[in-house]
Amino acid sequence: MTMSKLTGIRALAKLRDERVAFEAREAKARREAAIELGDIVLATGADVLPLADLKRALVAAVAAHATKPPSARLTRSSAASDDASQLREDHGDQT
Repeated sequence: MTMSKLTGIRALAKLRDERVAFEAREAKARREAAIELGDIVLATGADVLPLADLKRALVAAVAAHATKPPSARLTRSSAASDDASQLREDHGDQT
């Protein structure tokens, strides 16, 4: 019985370690996503929009991006220019 307890304890310790590693990877991915979103905002010139319009545009962009199948999603290099033109169209900017 002692052996099974030790195996269970080791299994729990391993799971705990994996959870910590996963949470670290998730935090890194969230930071990277926030940076990408910030790049899009800056590329669009959206920082000069009223806060309510900016929030609405960001929510719409994130929702649209999240519903696309992975193969249709934009790459990071093209996302800023395409999203910038879409946000300008949505807000009537002519640049």
